[in-house]
Amino acid sequence: MHDKEHKLKLTSDFRHEIDAIRTQSMSDLLNKLVPPPPGHLPEAPFYSKHRVFRVGIVVESLGDAMHRLPLIERFYRTFAPMEIDFFARRKKFGRVEIANAAFHFIRRVLDDSHLYDLRTRGYYDLVIVMKAYPVKYWIQPRSLQRLIEEKPALLRVINEAEQRFSPFKFAAHFYPHMHGLQNKMIAEMGMTVLDASGYFANIDVDRTSIPSFCPDPKALDALERFGLAGKRYITIHDGFDPDMADSGEIPMGQRMTRSWPLEYWGEFVCLFKKKYPNVLVVQVGVSKSAGRIAHVDVDLLDKTSLPESCWIIKNGLMFIDTETGMTPVAWATYVPAISMQGPTGAGYYSYPQTTTILSDFCHGCCWVKPDWSVNCARGFERAECMYAIKPQMVLETTTQILDKITPRRYEIADCSSDEEAFGIHAATLDKMLHDIGLESVPASGEARANESGIHYSDSQRQFYLHILARVSEKAAKGQSLKIVDLEGHHGALATCLARSGHDVTVVSRNYYEDKEDPNAEAQYLAWAGKNGLDLRFGSIYNAPVASASSDIVLCPRDFKTLPHQEYALQDALRLLKPEGLLILPFAPENDLLRKCGVEAKIATVKNADLIALIIRVV
Repeated sequence: MHDKEHKLKLTSDFRHEIDAIRTQSMSDLLNKLVPPPPGHLPEAPFYSKHRVFRVGIVVESLGDAMHRLPLIERFYRTFAPMEIDFFARRKKFGRVEIANAAFHFIRRVLDDSHLYDLRTRGYYDLVIVMKAYPVKYWIQPRSLQRLIEEKPALLRVINEAEQRFSPFKFAAHFYPHMHGLQNKMIAEMGMTVLDASGYFANIDVDRTSIPSFCPDPKALDALERFGLAGKRYITIHDGFDPDMADSGEIPMGQRMTRSWPLEYWGEFVCLFKKKYPNVLVVQVGVSKSAGRIAHVDVDLLDKTSLPESCWIIKNGLMFIDTETGMTPVAWATYVPAISMQGPTGAGYYSYPQTTTILSDFCHGCCWVKPDWSVNCARGFERAECMYAIKPQMVLETTTQILDKITPRRYEIADCSSDEEAFGIHAATLDKMLHDIGLESVPASGEARANESGIHYSDSQRQFYLHILARVSEKAAKGQSLKIVDLEGHHGALATCLARSGHDVTVVSRNYYEDKEDPNAEAQYLAWAGKNGLDLRFGSIYNAPVASASSDIVLCPRDFKTLPHQEYALQDALRLLKPEGLLILPFAPENDLLRKCGVEAKIATVKNADLIALIIRVV
């Protein structure tokens, strides 16, 4: 059989298999199975009880991947261990990869043309489709027995998800032509795209869930290269999916109906610069899918990579766009934004911290006609919906947002140590360590708890005591504090604080200490959940924690060796509530502190007795 005929046969077999699954409910399939005896798994190609559970996730665009960030993290945290591969069209690899840069458990991004072959051969136990239509699970029939034995909770989740998906099967079957109607139906249920992600996957995420997003920190160099470091600026983006231009779906030189008129962009920039002469306007994007906006201060069309554009957006005051895949980047980097919507406007594409300007002429016509993206669905010569959004309207909304942004002030708090307080908290620390399985730690030595993998080094004892003293002072009235431990890994401190009744979040790129044991991370995730720890995957440069939400933020020992320290420090300060404390195990240079807005003259505290530097929000 020729390769082409073989692939066609595999694809045909795959479709027959899927059709068979669609005609039966998950409960019907499960009822036909007999639970296997303990330790037994059926034989199948690529099937071995010794290999890790494999999941393939299918996405279509940057926007799809960005919307699913909280879902992907929660799915892994709940059902680990597993290996996850992403599938997308080859041209979109870079855009999909950036959305998953915070997740070490995403192994690779593959061409989606290979998915059918791999799945038919039984390589993946589960495929999750996260395209524009609601999330859909495809179970590998050979893996049902394994799911029953290893992940019964996942089967229950999938069964409920199938019931939620059932009323929308017609929209998925006729995708993308029913996409607009589907979005309206979901919006009428009171859900946004972020709510729908969790609802249809039957995973506990919604619009309030915090995304984990971290492009390559090396791309922060772009801020210096383009003269934006330390400057006050806003970013604007005009465009659409560049692949549409490459494929000819959007004729060369023609603008999409959801694009804002270029002349309006130029008029807005003039109005903005008149009102805010000391704030720069920076345009990001690529020219193949965007027009060059007049009067901007910094034109970065075709000059930056996608990771660089993301960091530039994060470090600006705000972001202005239409409805594109870049809009959720602002949400994922905790930057206030404006999204102007006409054809796609139906309340579906809404994000926290993003103000939607909805056309009052008409809106919500996407996929009413096949050519809706290039021709007005109502037959007008131009997209009147977007022309109805006037530059003055956008300026007024921009002003409302910027007027709420007040520069925060920080100062160095009292960094002295209280030996008497340390003595009081020493017994408390010893008891906490005993309770988590670290009962005998030799002086200047280290210990690790067998059950959880949590470790403790006696060299950090003074730092721990200093933090316990500060926590005790701040929680003097007995209230629970919100504490964030950046890059806490398996450190004992976070667990000790959580056991004291505080709300503790740990942020780290990974939680596996034993790289030889694929179950080690999953065991720690499960243990942490039972012991009050909120573990999140993320980066110190863009911590997955809401702004101004934390009473105390703890920085890691290796903070002073980080590249681009100022951006890591700025993001740590972003997390603090008024009167919140940032605790560092070292004293940064004055220049670094000044870059971050900290009023600092710390030469007097740079001595051998310094245990921690405390920065307070004034």
